[in-house]
Amino acid sequence: MKLLSYIKLLLEWNKTHNLSGNLSLDDLKKQVLASIYPRHKLAPFKTCVDIGSGAGLPAVPLAITFPKSKFYLVEPRLKRVSFLNYIKLKLGLDNVSIFQKRIEECEFKDIDLITSRAVGSLELILELSKDIASKDTNYLLYKSKDYEVKDLKASFAIKKCDFTYVYFNKSARRMDV
Repeated sequence: MKLLSYIKLLLEWNKTHNLSGNLSLDDLKKQVLASIYPRHKLAPFKTCVDIGSGAGLPAVPLAITFPKSKFYLVEPRLKRVSFLNYIKLKLGLDNVSIFQKRIEECEFKDIDLITSRAVGSLELILELSKDIASKDTNYLLYKSKDYEVKDLKASFAIKKCDFTYVYFNKSARRMDV
């Protein structure tokens, strides 16, 4: 029920505030389902930081799905932060905290899971999150199937990195763990 309410509220706000482009109801349903689709592949987590939360994808559907985990949504743009605060209030998402900041300005420590969608390259996300990640942090990054891991520059010393593709509705979504 909360997922459907989120979709309806996002469509309503998107008409006047252009939070996520020109999305139809069907497009948004697919994006919400794609956000939670890899949930069974995730290691248990207590804390999650979503970098560049925008209109709340994937963080809001994940926060609804994992109500016992704490979610920190980081978004610098005021109109999107206003929407996220509205969603938090309307849906009763007590496990969500919203920060109107850039991730580089945040001081989170030992985060279990870092998520991001449409922020930038894998390299950029790793660079932006290096100060909040620990050796045990997992990443859930939504990328298209043609995203190339080989583009990751050798400047990152990655000791353990498994990449798993998760396919959803004829389009690939990539889960990088």
